[in-house]
Amino acid sequence: MSEPSTTQILDNSSSENPVFVFMFDFDHTLVDENTDTFVFQDLKPEMMTDLKNWRHSGLSWTNVMRKVFEKLLSTCTVQQVTEWMEKCPISEKTVEFLKEINKCGHEINIISDSNMFFISTILEKHQIRECISNIHTNTTLVDQQKNTIDITEYSVAFNKPHTCETCPENMCKGEIVKEIMNYHLSPHPHHTPNIQFIYCGDGKNDFCACKQLRSIDLALPRKDFTLEKVIESRPTEVSCQIKLWNSFEHLNEIILEQLKEKSQ
Repeated sequence: MSEPSTTQILDNSSSENPVFVFMFDFDHTLVDENTDTFVFQDLKPEMMTDLKNWRHSGLSWTNVMRKVFEKLLSTCTVQQVTEWMEKCPISEKTVEFLKEINKCGHEINIISDSNMFFISTILEKHQIRECISNIHTNTTLVDQQKNTIDITEYSVAFNKPHTCETCPENMCKGEIVKEIMNYHLSPHPHHTPNIQFIYCGDGKNDFCACKQLRSIDLALPRKDFTLEKVIESRPTEVSCQIKLWNSFEHLNEIILEQLKEKSQ
């Protein structure tokens, strides 16, 4: 029996009038791992060589992940892969701030070049899936009987091709951020004045997302990771406020302080 795992788009069911709209990358931002490589580190560690060869052949990352799933599931079951992904470490501080944001009624988006199977498995294991309003990522279709996991590019699954030269072909994070911002800033029954958008990430593909933010919004790049370096080299392209974080404890402090200031 097939179990579809798809992306939620602007559901907003848990936060009708948010003061904050949080947007998080996933790998090295909510979890301190690259989920695409974590999946085979223990189950099939020799695949790291395959991964490098596939990348050097010119395949897109999503096509590489198709090959990863195909080879991994030739000797492992979907259940084994699921159980291994459940072991992906997530800081208790990350769990704490996601729950607190949700408790305060604000919106949480995940915008990630990982995939829905990995993200949902990890969130559900830590009982925080319900904290997330929307997940924007590559879709997956899991079939336990056939022992397959099929991945589809976000741009293909939701018919959202783009021409951005900064982002990979399968996803422009800047376009997703603009879509989220336009939804909240346009007149509608749940419009909230003075809403603030906060984007948190670490990688080069998070730069396009940060470029969409306004001067009153906030970007939270992870210190000593690529996003910080790109912003430093192209400062005129970013208008928002910037705060660096260097640990999950530090990120927790920053987010809880933002929530505290708005509540006063």
